[in-house]
Amino acid sequence: MTITGKTAVVTVLCTACGVGSTRNYLVTDACDEAARMSYAYAYLRTQGWVCDRRGAFCPRHTPGRLL
Repeated sequence: MTITGKTAVVTVLCTACGVGSTRNYLVTDACDEAARMSYAYAYLRTQGWVCDRRGAFCPRHTPGRLL
């Protein structure tokens, strides 16, 4: 099975401090903005970010952490 796609640049900003993470993600033509954001959130969670209904928080500002 071959999946063809294109790259999409997605930027996620920390809700607390505004620091941004901009990366390229491989997406298909069927992916809307919500799908692209879910890919970005999934990746950022592996990098220590917390992304949930409260917002997106960089590793320095994870809810419950005092830095």
